[in-house]
Order: sequence, then C-alpha cells, then structure tokens
Amino acid sequence: MIIIAFIFSGCSVRPRYESAHKLISTPIQGKATIVGRVISEKGVSLSGVPVKMAKIFGEHENGIFVLDNAFSPSGIVNQNGEFIIENFDLGSYVLVIGNPEGKYEIIDDGLGNPKIWTFNENSVVNIGVIKAKNFP
Repeated sequence: MIIIAFIFSGCSVRPRYESAHKLISTPIQGKATIVGRVISEKGVSLSGVPVKMAKIFGEHENGIFVLDNAFSPSGIVNQNGEFIIENFDLGSYVLVIGNPEGKYEIIDDGLGNPKIWTFNENSVVNIGVIKAKNFP
C-alpha cells in the first residue's frame, strides 16, 4: 500500500501586478517592491543601467542615506527602460541610477534635494517614469 500526501498548509496565492516585462507578486510579509522606468532627458529608454536604493537613517531631511554596493536593494534596467526591485526591507530610501563607483545620479525632488520614497508593508509602488539627467 502506497500513501501519497500533499501538504498545502502555509501556501497562499498572492495577488500579482502587471509590468511590461514580468508579473509582479505582492511582496512577502514585511517587505515592499518598487517598479519604474528610466529614460534619458531626450526621452530614450535606458538599458542595462543599475538602479540602487540607499536606505535613509534618521529623520528624513536631517537623516543620512547609505548605499552598500553589495547589499542595498538593486535591479537592472531592461531594454524597455523598466526596472523592478522586489522584497526589500521597509523604510525610506533614495534612488541612485548608475554605478556609484563611476557614472551615477541621485534622483532629486526637482529642487535639488534627494527625492525620498517611503515604503510600507506589503506595498508595490510604481514610481512611474524617472528622467535621468546624467545619461545620454
């Protein structure tokens, strides 16, 4: 006699969000996801460019942001200029486009200050189109 048992406890189906380059699952408990698109000032989609998130420590405007090139949440812009960074720790972040050891840009709020994004639990945030000024 052979008994086969399937255990489904703890399994759940998470809603999915659509992006042009993949389906995006709702983040795991206690995490967040960001999606967006990066274009040049001329409106051309960037491709192959890193997108990194520098975590803010302290009070937003008076805090500091830290980018750990090895461990900070990051992704790569695809051929359509889109990026996704999934399941990162909650909190406030500054977005860095490019390589901090070479050519890069900290996305600003239009007034010259770093733009701050705050992520809450289980959120998928579409930040829309980001125009990178330092990339052709």
